[in-house]
Amino acid sequence: MIFEPNGDFRSPKCACFDMDGTIIKNRSGKKFPENYRDWMILYSGKIPEKLHELHRNGYRIVIFSNQRGLATGKQSKPDLKLKFTAIMKKIGVPMTMFLSYGLGVHRKPSVGLWHLLEEQNGPIDKSKSFYVGDAAGRPKNWQPGAAMDHSKVDRLFALNLDINFYTPEEYFLKSSKNKFEMPVFNPKELRKNRTLGVVVEPESEKKEIGSLEDLVRQDLEMLVLVGYPASGKSTLAQIISEKKGYIQINQDTLGSLDRCVRKAGEALSNKKSVIIDNTNFLEEQRRRYIEIARRAGANVRCLWLDCSVDQARHNNKFRLLTSPDAKHKDVTDVVLYTLRKKFEEPKLGEGFLQIVKMHMVPKFDTPQREKLFYMYLLEK
Repeated sequence: MIFEPNGDFRSPKCACFDMDGTIIKNRSGKKFPENYRDWMILYSGKIPEKLHELHRNGYRIVIFSNQRGLATGKQSKPDLKLKFTAIMKKIGVPMTMFLSYGLGVHRKPSVGLWHLLEEQNGPIDKSKSFYVGDAAGRPKNWQPGAAMDHSKVDRLFALNLDINFYTPEEYFLKSSKNKFEMPVFNPKELRKNRTLGVVVEPESEKKEIGSLEDLVRQDLEMLVLVGYPASGKSTLAQIISEKKGYIQINQDTLGSLDRCVRKAGEALSNKKSVIIDNTNFLEEQRRRYIEIARRAGANVRCLWLDCSVDQARHNNKFRLLTSPDAKHKDVTDVVLYTLRKKFEEPKLGEGFLQIVKMHMVPKFDTPQREKLFYMYLLEK
């Protein structure tokens, strides 16, 4: 949603701001506004003056705001327009509001709103543009008595755009730089992955796996994947199935563990190697597969996806953004954190011939998807 009540001012220099907690705050003091009139300028002696100065210096004033309440029915578009019109009138300079009310590519920290600005505005000089927001990842007591920031979304939005970022206090009050915490997972770190994996057990066989040819074997075997949802298991299993002829066993497709075990046994009895494409986080789940492999005289190796819970959250968000047709189900944080709590690390003693830690080496069908993947996509 784009709202621009005061004409069509355009500029290659854009001064961009979050709205709630940055330009305004709730007059009631409550966490959420009571109605569209429940607001006041955050720093009334500073903000209007600074925005007037920016306007005089040729900056376009832009508001980028996540407003999920529009989708959930907690607020309406007419009320939000009335609110923004009143804010702009109070400050006295032309402003444009770009709002995201969905969960897709326009929701910060994804940069869809910026792309809308570029389409509407024309070329933007990022070296002279900046973004100010209060969701900056600051810990509790970043200033005396202050609560921790509710998220990191504003700081990550600016990082994804490669433009300068400031908190409201830094920009309007000229305070010193605040302490902040970055996400544990940085998607750009995955660019360092160059090998497919590494044999981690047994110790005597430690080596890097450089290609699919180094990974698969000619003799009858079962490969048991272990990893979070959205860790890349199914992609790896599909590649091995298509290129090397392994039978892919997937519980989402077959519906139950019993059916998976039965189908794996049938394939092995027909001298077909299999790859078990499930999370397999529990030893008991793995044991059932290992038993039927032993009965069939097949070796069993574990392919353990080297993927943290935060990387799985990132991957899940990426595939939701790029596959809005529900090809992939959303995996909630609750599911992922529950799996982490229950996880039983695979051991050679379970009956594995080898345990191989598999690295994610992403491949993309478009440059746009590649660029998106290496951005920060999570809000916290």
